[in-house]
Amino acid sequence: MYVNKIHKNKKVKLFYFIFVSMIANKPNFKIPIPDNITDGQPFIEWVNEMNNRQFSPASLGISGRVLSHWKRQGLLPVDQKRQWVKLNLIEYVWLSIVRDLRQLGCSLPLIQIGRERMFSRLPILEEISKNPEMKKKAFDLMDKNALSVDEKKGVESALESGNLKDVVEEFSFDRPIVMLIIDAILVRGKCGILITLDKDVIPWTDQQIQIDSRSKQLFDKPHIFIPIQNYLIQFIKEEDKSKFLVDYQILSEDEMMVLRAIRTGEFKEIVVKPVKGNDAVGNVEIITVKDGHLTEKEQEQITKILGLKNYQSITLKKRSNSQIYFERQHRK
Repeated sequence: MYVNKIHKNKKVKLFYFIFVSMIANKPNFKIPIPDNITDGQPFIEWVNEMNNRQFSPASLGISGRVLSHWKRQGLLPVDQKRQWVKLNLIEYVWLSIVRDLRQLGCSLPLIQIGRERMFSRLPILEEISKNPEMKKKAFDLMDKNALSVDEKKGVESALESGNLKDVVEEFSFDRPIVMLIIDAILVRGKCGILITLDKDVIPWTDQQIQIDSRSKQLFDKPHIFIPIQNYLIQFIKEEDKSKFLVDYQILSEDEMMVLRAIRTGEFKEIVVKPVKGNDAVGNVEIITVKDGHLTEKEQEQITKILGLKNYQSITLKKRSNSQIYFERQHRK
């Protein structure tokens, strides 16, 4: 009877707690809980933004004819009746992956396997309902976020009765491709899709080796790896996507200011201090004093640093002599 007392926003937050508690059950495995998860409304708005269909397949260089062919071949997600006129972020990333896999020479049957693996539902709620330790971890997280007694009872009742299923299905939290995109945006660890010689398609995160040390053997053998972060960086580079970057939390407001400045040339100096020991950026400061003039390579490098958050701090001096300084946000 407590389930009906839980607002939909709260249900989304609670499900995320539950999912994290299940993952956190693995030895030595840690995943940060985003700051905005403590307030259900911003989180559900973020999820809704990602599910809004706002992008055209044509912007990916995919023609209607090719898209129809892929649909007939079963390369698209399960909702095959819908006309693919507009895409949400998850579909946009997946079509980008399909396009790149075709360019790499991957066969249609192999991509079909990938689609099935990435969009198949994981038995998350069932596993937690049957595992007392996972359930305890979920409730520990709720205690830290000051949930009421009624809310906790509601979660327990929802787990037992399956009443969180509607939230899971609506937002597709239990699909590997969705969790990879969430991981890429919120955690910024290395994550993607690994394809082996025996045609196995595996969702991969940095934490995979911590979960199962045998996973390292996969990287020691020939494989194809499709990094999700690559698609975030490509998304940042497309100027018509700028209005979505902060809403999707791909960039912060400060990072967005830097991106606008390098695009418009409204700066005197940019100083980027990289994360110590990070090979993706290098171990030297990147200092640009060119009164707004950047080479294409320099602009691309700074864009990549923003996308991967491979910096310790950034200082931007504008032509107006105002200055913006910020450090990389550390997830809790």
